Amino acid sequence: TVSGGNGSGNFLKGETIDVIAAPAPSGSRFERWVGDTDFIDNPNLPQASFTMPARSAQLSAQYAPRSEVPVEVQVLNAEGSASARPGTWVAIRAASEGSEGFARNQDSGAVFAGWEGDIAFVENPNLVSTYMWVPDRDITVAARFVDVSKTNNAESSVSVSVVDGSGSGVLPIGSEQSIVADAVPTGFVFDRWRGDVGFLANRHVPQTTLTVPDRDLSVSASYKPIPDGVSTIELTVEGGLGGGQYQPGSTQTITAKVPDGFGFVQWLGQTQGVSNRFSAQTAVLMPVEDLVLTAEIEEVGYPVIQTIEPANGGSIVCTPDPVPIDGSVVCRATAAEYFAFDQWLGDCAGQTGACTLSNVNQSPEVGARFVGDFSLAGVSLSVAGGAPGAFVLDQAALPSFVTVPAVAGLELPYGVIGFDLEGGAAGSVATITLTYPEPLPEGTRYWKFN
Repeated sequence: TVSGGNGSGNFLKGETIDVIAAPAPSGSRFERWVGDTDFIDNPNLPQASFTMPARSAQLSAQYAPRSEVPVEVQVLNAEGSASARPGTWVAIRAASEGSEGFARNQDSGAVFAGWEGDIAFVENPNLVSTYMWVPDRDITVAARFVDVSKTNNAESSVSVSVVDGSGSGVLPIGSEQSIVADAVPTGFVFDRWRGDVGFLANRHVPQTTLTVPDRDLSVSASYKPIPDGVSTIELTVEGGLGGGQYQPGSTQTITAKVPDGFGFVQWLGQTQGVSNRFSAQTAVLMPVEDLVLTAEIEEVGYPVIQTIEPANGGSIVCTPDPVPIDGSVVCRATAAEYFAFDQWLGDCAGQTGACTLSNVNQSPEVGARFVGDFSLAGVSLSVAGGAPGAFVLDQAALPSFVTVPAVAGLELPYGVIGFDLEGGAAGSVATITLTYPEPLPEGTRYWKFN
């Protein structure tokens, strides 16, 4: 019996049952399973596996008040570190090919050997790609890489056997392999993968991913008959698209409806046959009984879309960002060195000082224009070349801001200096020196015209 979740029923001794906690009440989060937890693989996760004992058993989902204060999820030698709210999932992945972590370990001959640290909150510590359930405290996990010589197999590859499916072969330890079940016999539906299923991303769907361990392993596809009289089942998709009447064993696409200002969290319900319950659009394998799936969404607000002209002219900081639905945001512009703030653009146009936007119901478009603020006072010109006195600079033109020809991509943040050079004989050469009162930024170039 499962209280506060799905999974109740009559089962044989040794049978594996998926237990799924019901969505947490408002203001609460799933904390743990209580009851006969000696038979559950991980009592800290809202979705877990229960092995049926030789007696009746009971589990209850326990909930705790939800804190809105984020905690730190630190993921070492891998991807996925984040600040996250307790009672949410975070995706983690061991350093992948092309990343610094993967290259470093590959160069040393090391292979992925699982996760370590606070793995009580890791959905499957055997997988390269998996998820973490965030508790009410900071947690740390690390992708563990070991030298092949220190594994159970002195070779860098092991044998993977996929019975009644494709994907078999001699594969590198720590790699990921896609496996696919063979065509389903008439009158049956795919049931689950059996065998070394602890290394599968989802044992309930006919196509999934396997993380190769440091030993030989075998999995096999299993099927179950369609009950007499069952020709279609009803798929109900609450908060999404894809519901209808479908044949058992068929695969359908479901899509969550996510309004502006909200983000998709996960699919809830009997999600065993959902290919990726954390994807707003995914595939689901039809079972032999009616199925209800619910799209869970949460308010995330509207991210501020920023435009800065020129790109190196300064920065914009908006608080908060994202902006709560119907909330307010205050944006401040800060000029970079040698620039000054000129004006607001976009939704902030016409405001001075800090920009305030209220009753926000879509992503604000906030722009800022900056202008060069390098003082030209004190710039001197000198000329040399030709016969003494042959060249004359018209100092009256210094400094002079003149009309600059339109050139795509040209930025002149330090202004324009104009001058006249007179009196030189045809064919002679003059050298003109501009002396600035302070150093120009590294990378400054000169552009001449006329």
